[in-house]
Amino acid sequence: MRACAARAGRRRKLPRSSRPKCPPSVEQDVTDGGLQYALAVTFSWQDAEDLATEHMRALGHLDARKTNAGADAGLDVVSEDGRVAVQVKHYSGAVGRPDIQRLVGAGSRYTEHLFYARSGYSRAAHEFADDHDVALFRYDASGMVSPVNARATELDARLEGDYKLRRIRQREREMARDAHLKVNPPLPAWQVEWRSEYFPVLLRLRAMYDVWMPLEQALQSSGRAGAGELLAWLQGERTRISGLLDAQDAAEAEIPRHWEAELQRMQAMRQGVAGLERQWALYLAGVTDVTSLLNAAVTVALEDDAAARNIVGSEFVPQLVKPLPTDQDWRNVLLRRAAVMVRYEGVIAALAEVDRRSPYNQSWLRSRHLFYELLSDVPALLNLREGWWGPEDFGIRFEDTVQAGIRVAGAEQALVENWGAQLKVGRLIQSYANSWLVRNNDRTDIAALWSAGHTTSLPLGDWPA
Repeated sequence: MRACAARAGRRRKLPRSSRPKCPPSVEQDVTDGGLQYALAVTFSWQDAEDLATEHMRALGHLDARKTNAGADAGLDVVSEDGRVAVQVKHYSGAVGRPDIQRLVGAGSRYTEHLFYARSGYSRAAHEFADDHDVALFRYDASGMVSPVNARATELDARLEGDYKLRRIRQREREMARDAHLKVNPPLPAWQVEWRSEYFPVLLRLRAMYDVWMPLEQALQSSGRAGAGELLAWLQGERTRISGLLDAQDAAEAEIPRHWEAELQRMQAMRQGVAGLERQWALYLAGVTDVTSLLNAAVTVALEDDAAARNIVGSEFVPQLVKPLPTDQDWRNVLLRRAAVMVRYEGVIAALAEVDRRSPYNQSWLRSRHLFYELLSDVPALLNLREGWWGPEDFGIRFEDTVQAGIRVAGAEQALVENWGAQLKVGRLIQSYANSWLVRNNDRTDIAALWSAGHTTSLPLGDWPA
C-alpha cells in the first residue's frame, strides 16, 4: 500500500473515487493471482460458483448443485447426499469472520461446511473456521483451487488421483504456458510447419497405423525379393517416428519451448512418414494402391473426429505427404525465377518499343491492352515475399514462378508471331533482356544465373523443376 501511494503521489489528497489505481507490479502480477488479469481472463461470481460445484464433485459429492438465487438462505452450493453446505464469495478483499459465521448458521442442518474465497481470509475468519471445522479454500480465475486451512488440506488429499482435479489444476499450468508464449512466440517457420504440414502428417501416420496389418499381409504374400528385410526396416522406422511423436507431445507440455528443436522434430516426422509411404507404394506397386488406401483411411478418420475436421478445415483433401524441399530444389526455383524476371524485363521493353514504332497501327491498338493485362500479375508473382518459410511456401513460390513464366512466354510468342517480321521483336526482346541482365549483375539471383551458365536465349521450359 505504501509503495502504491508513493507511485500515485502524495502532493494532494484526492477523493477516494478519484484516486488513481496503482497498477500491480510484475511480481504481484505473477505471484498474487494476477496472471489471469494479465491474460485478460474474465471470471465472474457465476464462474466461481460453477468452479466450486465442479470441485465438490471432484471431492466425491456427485450430487453437488448450485442453489436457486434467493432461496439458499446464504448457501451457494449444496450436496444433500453428503450433507455438505458451501458458500462462495467473489470478494476483492479478504473474507471476514461474519461470513464464516453466516455459513455455519445457514448450513446448521448440514454436517460439512466448505468456504471458497477469491482473495483469502482474515485471521479471525481462520480462527473461527478452525474452531468449527470449516474447510477454507481459495480459488483464482485460472481454475486453481487451493486448500487454506487444515480441514481443507485433509479434504484436498482425496483428490490426488482424481481426473477432474488434474483437469482443474492443469488450467493453471495452461495459464502459465500462455503467459510464457505471449512473450516467447513460436518461430515463423514453426508456425507454418504446424499449420500446413504437421497435423496432416499426423493424420497420414494415423491412417498408416490403421491399414498397417493389411499392407504387411500384402507385402508378405507378394513374393517380392527382400520383403522380410523391408518389413523389418518399416517396423523400425514406424517405432522411430512414434518416438518423435511422443517427444513432440511432451515438448508441447513444457516451458520453456525450444522452437528450433521442435521444428527439426516435426520435419523429421514428415520426412519419415513420406519415406514410409514411398517404400510401401514402391514394393506394393501392382499389388495394392497404397496412396488410395491411405487417402480413404484419412477420410474415414476425419468423419469420426470432429476436432480433427475443425483443425484441417472443410476443404482439406487427403494426399501424399511431400518430402521437404532440398537446398538444390530452392536453388532451382530461384534460378527459374531469375530467368523469368530477365525475360519479363525484355518483353516489357519490347512492348514499349512496339508502342513507339506503331502508334497508329490499328491491329496493335486493338491488342496492346491484352499484352499488358497478361503481364500485369507477373511482378507480384515474382515478388520475394517476407516470411518465406517452409515446404508450403516452397510450393507456392514454385507455382508462382511457373505461372509467371507461362505469362511471359505467352506474351513473347504472340509478339513474335504478329510483329516479328516487321519489327524483329525476337531480337528486341533478346537485346533488352541482355542489357537488363548486365545492368543487374550485382544482384544475388542474377549472379547465380550467370554462375550456372544459363543465358536468356534458352526456352523458359528448359529450367529444372
